[in-house]
This record gives sequence, C-alpha cells and structure tokens, in this order.
Amino acid sequence: MILRLNKMKRIYSFNLSRLAGIFLLSALCVLSSCKDDNTVLTPLPAPEAGLYQATVSSLTFYWDKVANATQYAYELLNPEGDKVTGGVTEGTVAVLTGLKDNTDYKFTVWAYGPFEGDYSKSPVAEISGTTPAIVQLATPKLTVLVNGGAVATWDEVPNATHYVLTISINGGKESSWDITGTEMMIGNLSTGTYTVTLKAVSDDEAFSDSELATATFVIEKKEAWRVDGTFDDGAGNNWPVTMIAWDNGTYTLKDWYNVEGYDLVFSVNDDTSINILNYYEPYLPNIWVEAGIEEDNGWIQLYTATSGSDYYSQFKGDKSKGGSVWFYSYKTEKFAEFTWGGSGSSLVDGIVGAYSQNSTGSEIFDGENWVSFTSTNDVTIAKIDENTVSVTGLMYEDSYLKATVDPEAGTLTFEPQSWLEYYVFCAYDKPETPVVATIADNVITMNGWTAYYTSLSYSYVYDASSTLTKK
Repeated sequence: MILRLNKMKRIYSFNLSRLAGIFLLSALCVLSSCKDDNTVLTPLPAPEAGLYQATVSSLTFYWDKVANATQYAYELLNPEGDKVTGGVTEGTVAVLTGLKDNTDYKFTVWAYGPFEGDYSKSPVAEISGTTPAIVQLATPKLTVLVNGGAVATWDEVPNATHYVLTISINGGKESSWDITGTEMMIGNLSTGTYTVTLKAVSDDEAFSDSELATATFVIEKKEAWRVDGTFDDGAGNNWPVTMIAWDNGTYTLKDWYNVEGYDLVFSVNDDTSINILNYYEPYLPNIWVEAGIEEDNGWIQLYTATSGSDYYSQFKGDKSKGGSVWFYSYKTEKFAEFTWGGSGSSLVDGIVGAYSQNSTGSEIFDGENWVSFTSTNDVTIAKIDENTVSVTGLMYEDSYLKATVDPEAGTLTFEPQSWLEYYVFCAYDKPETPVVATIADNVITMNGWTAYYTSLSYSYVYDASSTLTKK
C-alpha cells in the first residue's frame, strides 16, 4: 500500500513539472507573437519603380505589382536627404505635388506582405526624379504707332495665353488691361509723355511672366478737327489737301504742295495773319518752307507779314462754316490759298467731345443677387482716325471701347471686344454679336449691350441701355 502511494506521488510530481514547462513555452510564444519557433519569413522582392511624369511642381512615380504584397510604403527625399512627403498605398502609383521646380528628388518604395503572413517586407527600391525648370516667356516685340490716336501692336509670344498692357502718362497713375489678342487701340490722348509696358502671361504653371516690353511716345498736341479742301498755288494749279486743327492752336496743311510727307504748319495771330512754324530760320523775314518739289531743291519762299494795312497772309472761317487761309508765294508771285467748305466737317468730327451719360440695367452683385444700376458719369468720345473713335467712361470712368462710324447709316458699331479686363463688350448674351448705336441730333443711343464673362459663359450686365447726350 505504501509502495503504491509513493509511485502515485512520483507520477503526479512529473505531470506538474510537464504542465509548468508547457505553460512557460506558451507564454513566451504569446509575448513574441510567434506561431512557431521554426517559422522563417520570406522577404518580398523589391518593387521595380519608374518615373511616369514630371512637371514643375509634381512628380508621378509607378512600380510593378509585387506578388504576395498587400500594400506599399514610399517616401520622397529632397537633395539634402530630408523627407518631403510619404505615405502608404495599396496601389502602384504615387503622385507627389507641391514640389520646387528644377530640383532633384529621390523616391523610395518598398512592399509589405499580409499581417502574420509568411513574408517580411521587401528591400527598398530607389529612383531619382527631377522637376523641370519654369521657363520664362519671351519678351513681346512692342510697337506703338501714333496717328491722331495710338495703336499698340506686338507679335504673338509662344506659349502665352494673354498679355497685360499698362499705360501711364507723365509717370502718373497707371491703367492696365488684360488682352488675349495682339493689338490695342489707345484713344482719348491728352498732351504728355506716355509710357506703355507689355508682358506676356501664361495660365500654364510651366511658364513665368515675360520681362516687360516698353515703348514711349509723346503727344505734343491733340487733333481738334479736320477738313478737306482745295489748295491753289496762285498760278491756277489745284489739288486736294487736308487741314488739321490742333488743340494747341496750331494748324497743319497735310502734303501742302501735293508731295507726301511735306506739310505746312502755322498758327494764327491776333490780327488773323498767319505765323508759319516750320520755316528755315536764317532767311527771315522771308520764309523758306520745304515742299518736296523738284525745283529750288524742294523749297518755296513765302512772305506772311503784316505791314500797316497791308496783309500778306490771313486765316478766316471755321470748321462748320468753311473758310480759307492764304499767304504770298514768291514762287508764283501771287497768293496761294487753301479753301474749304462747311461740308468739310465729317460725322466723326461731329461726334467728338464730352457727353452726359444715362446707362441703366442690372448687374451681378456679390455673385448671388441681381441689382439695378444707373451710371451718370461723363463719357468722352475721341477721334482715332477718319472711321474710328474711342469711347471712354461708359458705366465706369476708366472703361475704354472703340467703335466704327458709319456716316451714311448714322451709327456707331462696337465689335465684340475686351472690356474692363475680364469681360467682352457685346450684345446681350451674344458674345460674337456687335452692339450698334444710333446717332441723331447730338444724342447717341444704344440698347441691349452687356459685359459678357466668357470663362463662365454668363452676362455680367443684364440687357443694358445707354443714352449719351453731347454737352
């Protein structure tokens, strides 16, 4: 009996020791997250990566799918080795944005297998990528031609989407326009020195603004009116000539001896005699003026002085009533004379001047509500050439438009054109249709116009109407 009990004690003691060993082994496996001391994880192969696309601010990398991989981690490093960005994805593409242009980057990527699977993470794959440099647009070739008004033209710049033109007078306040074309009419010019700058701009981030192109011109005088008439050299030879009256009180007989490029410039004295301004000074009081003719080396000798009650030159008349200007010519030993009739006044000349404005309609306010508006600021119409005028101040004081005059129809036609920088001036909801205004008794009337917002395809001004009354 005693022997049996001892044997049972030995068996019980052995079993307790065995259980304790099994418990300890289980605890170690739990703590080490192992499922089997003999399990060996297989490393995944490194991804094979490549650069798909590079812009001035982004890089796009791709890699081949790794068998048995469930996700991938990646990082982007700058030239100093600092981490710029990173992430984890189940895909095989990484688009990295907000980068610096003209910069070398290093991209690293590695793969992970399933959690508690038979694979360890892969080695890290590396590939370089460079963002291209931002390219500055070429400087536009700017030209400004002055002829009464002025017109700025330039060559199209490759990759430019629009241009910013800025004008200042005598170094003062600047006015700017955003233009998609390659030409702009500059009207309503007062005397002074004008500075025009132009830069090319692109909506593509790959291109930066060009350097400024600059042009300057001087307006010493502004055309007030002009008439067409006939010049008689005093010997019965006649030809058509145009006379321009300037706002500084001077006059020009264009091509006065019927030779292009040779003008006679004069002012009018208080006694109505004339004072020739483009003479050859050493021969005063006899005046030599270049006429471009073959004889006498192209010069003609004139005499315009007043001696007592004797007049050797005189100016009389005005734009609307007609008149004449005459002076003594030694070439013919008679008086040469330019005459014009009252009909010499053109419709363009007639509408030039200041107007009171009454423009009404509705405009978008705050991007949400439509509110009625009335504009009453003055509008100025200036002559650009015999068929074209500028209209400044419609709706806004610094707004600028150009229009073509049709004397027979008595109309002003505003072709669709850039207006107020962001809009197109055109017929309401018809961005390709011109606005036609009627002219009658010093009143200009136009209806159904708008400022059309092309990029969003809606009219900023709802079916506006304007009445301009000459002051």
